[in-house]
Amino acid sequence: MLRVMNPEAARLFFGCSICFLLGGAAGVFGVRTLYGEVDRVVPETRKTLVCPPPPPCPACPPPVDCGDASVLPSSPTTDPDVEAEVLDPEAPALPGLPASVLPYAHEAVREVLEPCLAEAPPDFPGVALLQLTVTATGGEGFISEVIVLQATGGAEAAASCLEEAARTARFPWAGGDGRLTFKLPVSVGGS
Repeated sequence: MLRVMNPEAARLFFGCSICFLLGGAAGVFGVRTLYGEVDRVVPETRKTLVCPPPPPCPACPPPVDCGDASVLPSSPTTDPDVEAEVLDPEAPALPGLPASVLPYAHEAVREVLEPCLAEAPPDFPGVALLQLTVTATGGEGFISEVIVLQATGGAEAAASCLEEAARTARFPWAGGDGRLTFKLPVSVGGS
């Protein structure tokens, strides 16, 4: 059985259909006005993504220009301890230490650096990069050489204190004798 639509519903359906068609036409006109011919857009070819280089490390020293003759040392070091090791061919060379010495060295150095870190201004933060040489002989490990490679901010004022304090670090070492050089960043000041 066929049902006939009531005249008010037919007018409402016809009015909505006309509005829907006019809205679609207005939308197409608007898109073409704003963006031009949509049908003629050429898809962009695929590009290979290239990641930018990472930002520079704030605690790392800048690289040394090997071509600059003023940077290279003109003569061997004048430290008598170093000269004795270099010039004495019969002196036994110390072997390297295993990486398991690093936690002991880190803890010992951090303990002796606490007074320097406490004296640093809290509102002027900075970072110091220390190069430390650990030497172990006779069941004890100690810091035999300290170089402040770079210091920024509040760490510049504390650099000499950090260097002197790090030389006093000592720790028990049951392993064999040897030497190991490593770098340790130290944050100074700030929260």
